[in-house]
Amino acid sequence: MTAFLPPNLLALFEARPPVQYLPPVEDLLVDKNAKRAPMTGVAQYIGLFEDPKDTPAKIPVVTKAQAKEEKRRQKDELLAYKVEQGIATWNPAENPRASEDPYRTLFVGRINYETSESKLRREFEAYGKIKKLTMVHDEAGKPRGYAFIEYSDKAEMHTAYKKADGIKVDGKRLVVDYERGRTQKTWLPRRLGGGKGDTRKTRESKAVIEEREMQSGFGGGGYDDRDRDRSGSRDRRQDSYRNGGGNDRDRRESSGGFRDSRGGGFGGGRDRNGDRGSGYGGDRGYGGDRGGDRGGSRYSSSGAGSGSGHRSGSGAGSGGRLEMPGSMSKLGGLANGLLACSRTGTLSNQVRGVVHKSLLKLPSEHPEPWDYKHKGFNYIDGLKDDTQAHLHQNSKLIVIEGNIGSGKTTLAKQLADQLGFVHIPEFRMDDILIDRYGNDLRNYYSKFPARYRLPDMSMFYKNPRGELSAAMQDRIFNCRFDQYLNALAHILNTGQGVVLERTPHSDFVFANAMRDKNYIGHEYFKHYYFVRKNALPQLHFWPHLVVYLKTPTNKCLENIKRRGNTDEIAVVDERYLKTIEESYKDSLREYRNHSKILAYDWTKPGDTDAVVEDIERLDLDFFEWHSGDVMEEWNTIVDSIGWNGWRQYVTNKFDARMLAFDGIPKHEVGELYTNPRDTGHFLHVMRKEVLKSPFGYGYIAKNGDHQAGITAWHTGHHLPEPWYEYYFREAYYDDLTSHETSLDLDSDSYDPDYVHHHH
Repeated sequence: MTAFLPPNLLALFEARPPVQYLPPVEDLLVDKNAKRAPMTGVAQYIGLFEDPKDTPAKIPVVTKAQAKEEKRRQKDELLAYKVEQGIATWNPAENPRASEDPYRTLFVGRINYETSESKLRREFEAYGKIKKLTMVHDEAGKPRGYAFIEYSDKAEMHTAYKKADGIKVDGKRLVVDYERGRTQKTWLPRRLGGGKGDTRKTRESKAVIEEREMQSGFGGGGYDDRDRDRSGSRDRRQDSYRNGGGNDRDRRESSGGFRDSRGGGFGGGRDRNGDRGSGYGGDRGYGGDRGGDRGGSRYSSSGAGSGSGHRSGSGAGSGGRLEMPGSMSKLGGLANGLLACSRTGTLSNQVRGVVHKSLLKLPSEHPEPWDYKHKGFNYIDGLKDDTQAHLHQNSKLIVIEGNIGSGKTTLAKQLADQLGFVHIPEFRMDDILIDRYGNDLRNYYSKFPARYRLPDMSMFYKNPRGELSAAMQDRIFNCRFDQYLNALAHILNTGQGVVLERTPHSDFVFANAMRDKNYIGHEYFKHYYFVRKNALPQLHFWPHLVVYLKTPTNKCLENIKRRGNTDEIAVVDERYLKTIEESYKDSLREYRNHSKILAYDWTKPGDTDAVVEDIERLDLDFFEWHSGDVMEEWNTIVDSIGWNGWRQYVTNKFDARMLAFDGIPKHEVGELYTNPRDTGHFLHVMRKEVLKSPFGYGYIAKNGDHQAGITAWHTGHHLPEPWYEYYFREAYYDDLTSHETSLDLDSDSYDPDYVHHHH
């Protein structure tokens, strides 16, 4: 058949060449068991013969990792759902508490939960007039850590935006930004996935990535094992402090920090960027000046009467340490810097505990009190009279604080009597308006220029919105500064303790109340806090103990009405007292960083004997450099040179006042402006009408003053005596100068009608 096929078809049936032989591959991986029949048991067939009723249900086995992953997944789903719902309902324009103009509104974040609205307002009023301040709280009323501040002027808001970012308030560094919720259409808050910056989780992930890169050699070299181990132990120590401390620190009570690290020393965490100690460990508190963020004091006491004791805390310091005045300060300061970490700096002759005056037993060789009011105290006196020899267990400064009408004076007198202390009552304007000759300057106010008619409290209550209310408050703070130095001078010169009513540290509660009622202007209010920030560190020593009497405002109002002063009742109303009460919360936070605190509910006055017992239980000499700054200033002066230097510093007041008040400009504070012509007329009136002499205080023979020679020269003033209580009582008079009186010693150009002229 094939013979009849054409050649093209015959080619299809031709035989193919044989398959080429290839040798087997020796390295071929062959599963030898794959050709074998699988070996099985009866386990897989048992279930076919079991009754489901007799077989218990299998318990699902979930590993710890699976449970954790499932929990995380559910949490992420819930969070995503909440974020989705929050984005759908978020509308900042419908917020009833929102400010009027978003372009004048500043966002402030990372606020300490303990920071009050009044304190935040004070911090940001330094940049301009605040129209509205809104602190955000959750449904339970707890602060959420951020606020919105609306300024009256857009330029002031820009100033705050540029300068306020990063400032520390109550130990936390603030973050400021524009209000972007109503100014940017696509903006979302951080809780809804927007915002600026990163979160804790992103920071942790970045840290892990960076650590891996370092270990792998990326980024210019990695850490060695020692460095990583060290950082890990540091993290564990930080966690330990956050969770209440280690075994030996559980004794101490955490009280939370409060501090304004930018001066004055007010607030919680340690300021690592401030002017603390320098050199190794300067930012951690080893030697030199330290700040502490570990709250709590080792000893505390329950209160008397119907209240309980408020425990004191330890925190950060109040700014750079002062050097002692004069040449001896260098030696004392050097020794202090070298031995600040040692307990050898404590008073060698002090023992623990204040005692009742009947139980105070002083050795026979105890020196007599130094008559500092007639002798003063200088370097030569320090060679003859050792300061440490005067000090004993009752050489303490106790401060009584409380609202107006809380009963401070009564308790202060009783405490001073039982403890054998001297009682220094609260400063009054009467203390400086009546001179040594019995002249009451208020009787000459009709002849004085208006600027020199400083009101006393009675005059202030009659006209609280007068032009001189700010000048009065400025003078009161200045005199409280002197009064505090008086208390310190008495302790260091005599060894006798002091019970003092109010201090310059708490004076700001009245400035806040006066500003809240618009009794003082915005410019002076800013000036006041600037002066306060500069002045308080110059006092150096803080009280050993602060006794705070917490009295409800309605009870204070009852006590004020009982006095019967209708003018005082009209001015000191519930709002005024409420502002003082709220401001005292900030004051106590500031105190607890340096002093022990006893707080009592004084709605019904308690038993003074019980308060004395509480004071006797306190250890007012205890100090450890690693436990905070409570009592630090009293326990880090290491030798007699240092004590004598500080004794001279607080006795003559010159260095303290110069560092506190000199060089602070007032030209932008209209409420404190004094016309030079008014000064000239004031001096004329003093010479012609008040003193009736061209000479100053202490040098008028017809008034019985003794003749003083060249030895009457003193540093800082021209009075014949080395001591003065208040600079603005008499010492200021010799420092006043004017063109009218410089060449007219007898005031022949005195014009009684000057006060009636228009100036």
